[in-house]
Amino acid sequence: NKFKKEMGQYYSGEIFVSNDNSVIKEADIVILTTTSVGSIVSPEMLKKDAIVIDMAQPQNISKNVCEARPDVLRVDGGYMTIPGINLGFKMGPPKETTFACLTETIMSVILGDKENHVGQVDIGFAKQVYGMAKSVGFELAPLTNFSQPIITKTEEVYYGRKAALAVAV
Repeated sequence: NKFKKEMGQYYSGEIFVSNDNSVIKEADIVILTTTSVGSIVSPEMLKKDAIVIDMAQPQNISKNVCEARPDVLRVDGGYMTIPGINLGFKMGPPKETTFACLTETIMSVILGDKENHVGQVDIGFAKQVYGMAKSVGFELAPLTNFSQPIITKTEEVYYGRKAALAVAV
């Protein structure tokens, strides 16, 4: 799998790419990228102190799971910051933040990119897109969990280590 090979450049542990949820129990880091409607992960499926990056829309891990497993860190995935943007309606992400897929579309229009980029995740292309996004003033959004900042003054000691690991991934 191309994604597994590319991720191996950044992560030295064992990498599983699967549509079989049973492998989640062994994972330190889980990245959810499905098109499933609603939560597909239950509390007992997650390893102690797991980090879950939920790229899916709608979200694939519910608030109930997070409440049942306070040791697990859930991170919203796929958010970009566009300074000054006002979509005129509430989509879910925090203010001046939107979904990376919408950001990619806006950026493609600005830069005149008419190519089709649908398909498997490609780390090289993601890096290229991030460079283009930065060139037009877009940035990765701060880490959030259900659109709320992950690190607050009271949580800094508890989440500081996990948030740093999540950023490194």
